[in-house]
Amino acid sequence: MKAMLLMLFLLGCAKNDAQTNVQSIPPVLKRENKTSEQEAPKKVEMKPRKKEALIMVGGCANDCGSPEEGIFGFVEACANSNIPKAQRFIDTTVLNLFGNDEGKRLRELAGLGMNASWREEVEKVTKAICAMFDGVSETERKMVLASGIKKISARAEEARFEVLIEGKRFIFLVRPRGLEWLVSEIEKGGE
Repeated sequence: MKAMLLMLFLLGCAKNDAQTNVQSIPPVLKRENKTSEQEAPKKVEMKPRKKEALIMVGGCANDCGSPEEGIFGFVEACANSNIPKAQRFIDTTVLNLFGNDEGKRLRELAGLGMNASWREEVEKVTKAICAMFDGVSETERKMVLASGIKKISARAEEARFEVLIEGKRFIFLVRPRGLEWLVSEIEKGGE
């Protein structure tokens, strides 16, 4: 008996909801097509919202999705003397170069709004790093890229690599920044 009363009650509610919903729907207005042969639609010129800007930190995107890709891309760019490409693999905000906190200096320049000076300094720093390949033969450069990069350690927040260039050992620390793995520290490891 209780079940039957409950069912009748629910049917009554459903009927009331259906009536309310149907009555609350506004009538559909018919739109007329007002375009004619005399009135052509206006042509809209698409303009980019933002001008292309130089990359400030990183920018290697798909080329450095892992620590291995990040270090290899950087070393390859330096070995080929491609300074603009090498810059994309460096985290300039925290860069520690042979014991010097270059990141702090570069952050200060960027904070002062000195973009031209900042870009020049980033280029100078990148050239100084890539100078490790000065005087290195083409054959030796290929050897470095083929087998001169060795992973020393890896954790979720950083990876260390050893790079041997003509008997000189360099230690690179690569850390993630967003989705990119960027070079953040370089140390001389001796002969």
